[in-house]
Amino acid sequence: MRRSRLHPLGRRRPPCAPRNGKKHTAVVTFIDGPPCVTIATVEGRHEIALIRQQNKQRPNADGTVTHYGRWAYPDDPIVPVHLRGAHTLIRFNSTDEEIAAGKRRTRAGRVIPAGDPDFPSTYGSRNNTENRHHQLKLSLPNKRLNVCGINRVRRRMLAHYLTKNLDAAIAWHERTGGDVSHLFTLPPSLADAA
Repeated sequence: MRRSRLHPLGRRRPPCAPRNGKKHTAVVTFIDGPPCVTIATVEGRHEIALIRQQNKQRPNADGTVTHYGRWAYPDDPIVPVHLRGAHTLIRFNSTDEEIAAGKRRTRAGRVIPAGDPDFPSTYGSRNNTENRHHQLKLSLPNKRLNVCGINRVRRRMLAHYLTKNLDAAIAWHERTGGDVSHLFTLPPSLADAA
């Protein structure tokens, strides 16, 4: 069983705006990505994950960006009626004090956590990504991408994909006897292009 990653947001209690108009404060803890709040009921204490509504980025004076998320209480029977739909703004970047104390928010908190509906379209399948990188590394000398700089990496990856496509075309030609001569023609001369 995987252990949950917890990160309390400290003593700071972000205010919520519930339906009745009164401010409400609660201790928020990141548990494996989303921010959660503890709700006490007759049956005991329950950790309820907040629902992401919107992400905001605010530019800083030094050229960096601070990520904020607008999160709301879910419409769940366990949540008190006056808190359902209440929202709050939570900062995801760690402060210098949190970094110095070794309590980074990014260790347990995610701007778009795994259970979010936008997660698959944002991050894609882990297997697809890792498999492509693994295949690329296997085909490279010493199993390493020995170039640096984004343009050189792109050229190397393009060359890798072209080589794989040509391998597949030649294998198809050997199996079926099909014509692949159009893949090996010379480009037109510069005089013809003018």
